Amino acid sequence: MNAVEFDRLCSPSNKNPDERMAALEEAIALYQGNLLPHDLYSDCTQRPRERLWLLYREASLALAVSHRQAQDYMHAIALLLPLFSHDPPDEAAQRELMRTYALAGRRHEALRQYQMCVDALAKEFDAPPEPDTSALYAQIQSRDDPKGRPLPEPRPMPAAGTGMPSLNGLRAASAPFALQPSAMFVGREQEFEALRAYMREAESGRGHTILVAGDPGVGKTLLAGEALCAALDAGMTVLYGAAYEQEGQALQKDRQIELRGGAWTWRENAQAAMKLPADLKGLLRERVARLGAPVEAVLNTAAVIGREFDYPLLRSTAALPDAELLDALDAALATHLLEETETGYRFSHGLIRRALYDSLSRARRAHLHTRVAEAIEAVALRIMAGAMSYVELLAFHYDLSDRRDRALDYLIRAGEKAADIFAFEIAVDYFHRALALMDALGAEDPARRFTLLEALGWWQNILADTPHAVECFEQAIALAPTQRDRVRLHAGATTALITASDLDAAQMHLQEALAEVDEREDAAEYADVLYHVAQVHWHRGDSRGSVINWRPSNNPTRGSRRKNDYEHPPNRPTARTVRAAA
Repeated sequence: MNAVEFDRLCSPSNKNPDERMAALEEAIALYQGNLLPHDLYSDCTQRPRERLWLLYREASLALAVSHRQAQDYMHAIALLLPLFSHDPPDEAAQRELMRTYALAGRRHEALRQYQMCVDALAKEFDAPPEPDTSALYAQIQSRDDPKGRPLPEPRPMPAAGTGMPSLNGLRAASAPFALQPSAMFVGREQEFEALRAYMREAESGRGHTILVAGDPGVGKTLLAGEALCAALDAGMTVLYGAAYEQEGQALQKDRQIELRGGAWTWRENAQAAMKLPADLKGLLRERVARLGAPVEAVLNTAAVIGREFDYPLLRSTAALPDAELLDALDAALATHLLEETETGYRFSHGLIRRALYDSLSRARRAHLHTRVAEAIEAVALRIMAGAMSYVELLAFHYDLSDRRDRALDYLIRAGEKAADIFAFEIAVDYFHRALALMDALGAEDPARRFTLLEALGWWQNILADTPHAVECFEQAIALAPTQRDRVRLHAGATTALITASDLDAAQMHLQEALAEVDEREDAAEYADVLYHVAQVHWHRGDSRGSVINWRPSNNPTRGSRRKNDYEHPPNRPTARTVRAAA
């Protein structure tokens, strides 16, 4: 591409409108794609390449607007479509194409283009369309054009050789769009004449369902369009719809149509046997079922794995030969149920995955979750990564499997992993799920339950969830194996209660701690308790401090204290209390 000449042709300069459009036409013809396509990632070529693309985009948009205003909609559409290969979410181009489709009478394509725009924006930016785009979509839905006038009714096509409309006003209004014969239609005269023969039979009351099949790009759509033009010329009412190619072939796979006398026809009672699904999920399930049992089984397994999945995991779980699995994936990709990602595959819409997952029985879902979890464990072992990299997935799948007992360790390890990176909300959720699972399994493991409850107490205190923190501390106290554990947990509950300004409850926990602590044997715990005592007095507004008056207990154990040894003497504080408060 001559970049200098392309730049000159795109320059506004002082050209009049006609000269400007002619220059842009030359520029579009000159543009052959990306500058230096074999060196896409070089810093020195990236900026010039992007600049040339922007010039091409602006030239295409300007020409498309000019052709639309001249009612040359085919050329306008041809200019706009290539823009989306580079930037699918380009809303200015999307709006122009929607507007052109609508004014050309191709309302269905205009509405579909809006959906493609929505999908592209969601995929690239996780954002909705701009208000202008949504407003244009609403206008097209209500058959108003973007200038505020009602969209023109489709114009009837002139009869062959007459230049005059062959349809009356009623028939013309029933056509959904203005079809125009294509100048590019060559080499399909025999097929076209066969379709015209079927139309003549339809006029005499013998209708047909016709399947136009062939390799991609051979001109099936163009042939069908020419047939519709001929139907309009003959005064027929034309209805237009669309579907993916693979779904049309499903009729043959389901033995609902057959080749008879060189033409595809419905089998006897096939049409009567077809049932309309009750809802969208039913429609999706039926769409999958038409692809055959192997494809359905693979997609059901994938739905259990999740929205996204990689090939090794699916292969290990599905337990199919590679050839069958790849054939199933090809069929799912061809029908747009799946799409490829850099690391594997993804359901093209979350609703597809949800519809398949919900269609499985509980027992089958649980069985498949077990298969998935075991496959993940095998993958982790094979790549020597260890299960720690997969604990969240293993916890999820085993918790929904028919081997829930295996989920407990992974739930705990996932919670610990989250806490290590200070994701305490996630850690709390995992530990609560672990406790609930222990209850469901009837697991008697006081030591493990004590560990979970204490951790939940500290984490929920960090999250300022005081009621639940205190509840967990108190439950852990009842399970604490040693005196020191109980003292530590009372101190933890005190911390949470002081934060919530519940000083009376905090004092009660301190009294329990003082009754447990041994000043000489539990020096660290004792110092911690004294610190919390000072905190309570400080929050009560005792600016002079407070004194803990220790009186010898009647208990023969040296250093033991009673609950009522916690007092508030009116005298000045001792040196020990001042040091503790400090």
